[in-house]
Amino acid sequence: NGRSHTGMVLQFGPPQQGTNAGYSMFVVEFTDPTSFRVWLPSGRCLYYRDIRWEYIKTKDDEGWTYMGREERPDGRVVSARAALYGAKLFQNWVQAVSCDAVAYAGWLMRKNYAHTLAGNAHDELTYLAPQKDAPLVLEQLLWCMRQRPPWMPTLPLDAEGKWGVSYADV
Repeated sequence: NGRSHTGMVLQFGPPQQGTNAGYSMFVVEFTDPTSFRVWLPSGRCLYYRDIRWEYIKTKDDEGWTYMGREERPDGRVVSARAALYGAKLFQNWVQAVSCDAVAYAGWLMRKNYAHTLAGNAHDELTYLAPQKDAPLVLEQLLWCMRQRPPWMPTLPLDAEGKWGVSYADV
């Protein structure tokens, strides 16, 4: 509501089990009067800086903005002001948790099966394998993607996949 102060901390989400019992899933920490960071369940941090109330041209209205990043048509990523509202924060946090869960699955693949990641996009992981090994690698990948990370043991996860001779086949 615009009345935060440096050092203020908000904690929310279901409590975790085990050694950190009672610790909230998300922690929002106001680092100075115009910035805050969000600690995700994985321990990764999202940072929202230079928050202000101002006119937002794209909405033709006033609202909260922060200094974010924008991808230009030529592919460059530059600093730019972005609107900030509850649904956008929720979407950012859900996507960040999803990203961390996919990264955890990739780590499990490397640790348990020594497969090297060939590529990833959003919620998918891609591996290269000899055609005869592809069904087994897919089975191993699906197992890894269904494992709940230790930092969010109640996260509902499922996965599906296909294998093909080329990426276009899947």
